[in-house]
Amino acid sequence: MDISKNVESFKEAQQRSIQAVDKLVSLSEEASGTVLLLGHGIMNRLIAKQLKRRGWEQNVKQGSDYWSYAIFEKQNYV
Repeated sequence: MDISKNVESFKEAQQRSIQAVDKLVSLSEEASGTVLLLGHGIMNRLIAKQLKRRGWEQNVKQGSDYWSYAIFEKQNYV
């Protein structure tokens, strides 16, 4: 329909969320497990979905409005 030119497709956004999660996981391993991600809208939801797929649990969710946040924690099962 060409509503918006030069806009990232949903598939491209999903790919970018996977790359973001790769980076977050890597940084969390380097930084004793703590990292902060500031994001926006759909990208935050895509990243959350990827983190959950990788075994991270969402411990705190404070809505999906502006200035809301979520806390994820990697579960280390022995």
